Amino acid sequence: MQLKPRRRDAWRARYEILGNDGVGIAGDAFDGRVMRHLVAPALGRGTKYRSPYGMVLPAPTWPYTKLERWHHLSFLKARATMLRFEELKRESFEPKRSLR
Repeated sequence: MQLKPRRRDAWRARYEILGNDGVGIAGDAFDGRVMRHLVAPALGRGTKYRSPYGMVLPAPTWPYTKLERWHHLSFLKARATMLRFEELKRESFEPKRSLR
């Protein structure tokens, strides 16, 4: 949108629409990709942990997916979620890269 300065002929529109579509390269889309490709791996995305039943499993992806969306971040601080992060860290093969 391009804004125009006020003129004597105020009845005319003060703005002109230049486009109504585009490619998502900034804002939430950009932030989400930064979180996915840079931050999440540093916090343990792609690591493995030992389940309570002794199985070696990949770290769950849902916390990292939540990190990609700013409006989901508040859900990550719920008590049950934090306890799950503590458990995953204890059982992780790379605890320094865990989410807590």
